Amino acid sequence: YSLGVVAYEMLVGVPPFHGRAPHAVLAAHLAEEPPPIGARRYDVPEPLVALVMTCLEKDPGRRPKSAGHL
Repeated sequence: YSLGVVAYEMLVGVPPFHGRAPHAVLAAHLAEEPPPIGARRYDVPEPLVALVMTCLEKDPGRRPKSAGHL
């Protein structure tokens, strides 16, 4: 998950739930989907967007199991 957060920030320029109070950011990481990368960066290739968004899945079972799976 943390790799997805870092990759998201590298691509978009801000973390997924930027601009919220610290407790709201924590709650968002637990319950909300991040804003779509394409809403801020239309030039990011779709396979990369899909990979980053998969890393940000809330359910650990839906995220890559290891760096090798990435």
